Amino acid sequence: MNEFESEIESILKETKDVQHLISVGQSNTLVVKEYEQWLASYPKTEPVPNEPLKETDTACFMYTGGTTGHPKGAVRSHRSMYLVALLFSIEFSVGRGGKCLVAGPLYGAAAMSTSLPNLLVGNSVHILDRFHPVEVLKAMEQEKPTNMFMAPPMFDAIFSLPEALQNQFDTSSMKTLISVGAPLHTSTKEKVFTFFKDVDLNEFYGASEHGGSTNLFPEYQQDKDRSVGLPMLGMEVKLVDDEGNEVPVGTTGEIMVKGLTLCDEYYKNPEATEEAFRGEWLGLGDLGVQDEEGYFYIVDRKQDMILSGAMNVYPAEVEGVLHQNPKIADVAIIGVPDEKWGETVKAIVILREGETAEAEEIIQFCDGKLASFKKPHSVDFVEVLPRSLQGKLLKYKLREQYVQQEVKK
Repeated sequence: MNEFESEIESILKETKDVQHLISVGQSNTLVVKEYEQWLASYPKTEPVPNEPLKETDTACFMYTGGTTGHPKGAVRSHRSMYLVALLFSIEFSVGRGGKCLVAGPLYGAAAMSTSLPNLLVGNSVHILDRFHPVEVLKAMEQEKPTNMFMAPPMFDAIFSLPEALQNQFDTSSMKTLISVGAPLHTSTKEKVFTFFKDVDLNEFYGASEHGGSTNLFPEYQQDKDRSVGLPMLGMEVKLVDDEGNEVPVGTTGEIMVKGLTLCDEYYKNPEATEEAFRGEWLGLGDLGVQDEEGYFYIVDRKQDMILSGAMNVYPAEVEGVLHQNPKIADVAIIGVPDEKWGETVKAIVILREGETAEAEEIIQFCDGKLASFKKPHSVDFVEVLPRSLQGKLLKYKLREQYVQQEVKK
């Protein structure tokens, strides 16, 4: 789109193999081809490939959210993307006669993977240029969508709007909401069911590398709080220790997945491919635990775990407690260097509009809710936290900033 011309111009000098520049809408400054005009210049007959297309041929590169550093391109075949569409249509009850609302970038796995099942069954997909809570509510009223994906921060942004503004819009057409990216905080989930009266909520664990591997169905939402459910159709999931052995029920281990929709490799990145794949199993550094009924729970990312005085602290647990504080709009927990403990817990907090708080007040809020070694030792207040366009928190950026500050002290 021509609104991105300035961004394209800024990176053209760094590119070496661009063959065509094609705009959607007439370009103002770049010498490019306009999409519709470009299509019109070619025959309307289908092209004939030199070799027959195979289901195992590469369909696209799905780039990861870059939550741990530079994004990696997951090589996805036609077969894997078709099966994502088919299996997700079953998992999320996406039937004919519906409509999908998309408010996230389509190069992101979640937005793409929830659009595909709708297209598979013949539903239309209404795409917003970008996520904004008011524009999403407005689109729900005007477009009457029946299903939508949202990451937890998107839900939180809607519920942070003034209640009078939230209630201006008719959202009754929405029948299925799909959450991915992180488990919904209990307080957020309660607001979902209060605001969207008759909606079915699914929470699934997924990634650019495999589409989705577990899903918590609507009927289990009340009984399995903070769970990401059971393995999806065509997928297997296990938890392993550092030696690759499966861990007992109730024990934290790295999540490994195997199944029909896995990517083939990382594009031109054999080192990352070798690190992630162990035979047919794929691990992305996420830690989880399984209960006695087989339901999976995300504990945290392996690289986000804090080792304080030889004790493991999982930031997601601390964040879950602090999200219960009515003054806090958003929070990130990271580990920072400490001479005595190795690492200590730091809370980086965004307060709700109009609220004020001191660091000690935030720390004391954890009394009785967390063990002392899990409570924040320090608190910083900020206006914004770094997130990807898919809504994922970029903790590596926070660590780069705050760890460097601690080292300089």
